[in-house]
Amino acid sequence: MLSSRSTSIYMYLLLVRPQISAEGLSRVFSEGEAAMTASLRELRKLGLIETKKVHINGRIMTISNVVEPDYWTSETEVLLQRSPLYSLLSTNSLYSKKQTEYIGEPDETYQEYDLKIGASVDDFPASYDPEDLEKARQRSREAKYREKEEVKEQKNKIRMQKRSGDPANWSITDTAFEFANRMHELWHVKPWAVTTSRFRIALAKAQSEHGTNGTLEKMMIDIYFQQIKHDKSIDDPEHIWKRFIQQFAGLKIQAERLMVTPEDIETEKVKSEKSWDWAKNV
Repeated sequence: MLSSRSTSIYMYLLLVRPQISAEGLSRVFSEGEAAMTASLRELRKLGLIETKKVHINGRIMTISNVVEPDYWTSETEVLLQRSPLYSLLSTNSLYSKKQTEYIGEPDETYQEYDLKIGASVDDFPASYDPEDLEKARQRSREAKYREKEEVKEQKNKIRMQKRSGDPANWSITDTAFEFANRMHELWHVKPWAVTTSRFRIALAKAQSEHGTNGTLEKMMIDIYFQQIKHDKSIDDPEHIWKRFIQQFAGLKIQAERLMVTPEDIETEKVKSEKSWDWAKNV
């Protein structure tokens, strides 16, 4: 027996000839796509919607259209002979008018599938739902994106491992990539690549001018990103690195103060006392 919802959908498709999609029908019938997909499957199973595959220009195309009562199979006739659909078709004046006015082939909905991604015709049985195919393609795109991101993340990890030694031995490139990694951790910042910017050149110039090294620069980067990480108005990578270069001298002073240890203080005290003793003996 054909459900009431599927009966309504069939009459709508027969009279209006829209593109057949669960998304479009959900807007017309104010029900979810899942409910519309279930009804479309029911209509296909009963032979009221025909979906077939054809080869066009090296691609597999699916063609879906509503099957008019004059073209129902004998099996469909038997299954629906006691359904309310018969009386609706015989008494609906709009359908009778539509029959006389409609000229040409039924509207067709096309779903394209690119064979380059590795699937064959056999992967999709003749009765498959085009909505399912589109969702499968979306899942495939998402999986490829995740795979790409995982490869990128693995490269970043390898790069970080190479920099995991003593920062005092870092090159300009090592420091630049450390800065890029910190930038990557800020969720509100757009993607940015060190290799496509002038940051390394500016960093090398600042290092030469202020006499810093990897150890000091790492501390400066820590301080800088601690200061800006909660500022959601900053989202331009170019602005972020240029601001870092502008504050380079001040960040160096802050880093040097933080890097002074108790041992350094004690050493300086000893030096000071020795200098004072020497001065007294002069």
